[in-house]
Amino acid sequence: MGVDRITTLVPDYIEPSLDYTATTADPWEDARAIARFGEPRPRELPLPWVQHHGQARALAKIAAARENSRITASRSGRR
Repeated sequence: MGVDRITTLVPDYIEPSLDYTATTADPWEDARAIARFGEPRPRELPLPWVQHHGQARALAKIAAARENSRITASRSGRR
């Protein structure tokens, strides 16, 4: 059984202009993860302390990067 990777995050945040009701920001899609793991698999990202669309999207981007980390290390240069 493989690891389930997240390719799309849908941030939920509080919108002041809508009388402080919860709303959904534009989904953050990780294009590399979609290319690697297949079709988008959306997952909600609740952010009840966030009140700005841009901040919600930025936090979704950070969460996607953490979820699908691509950092690799090598020992090149060692003799």
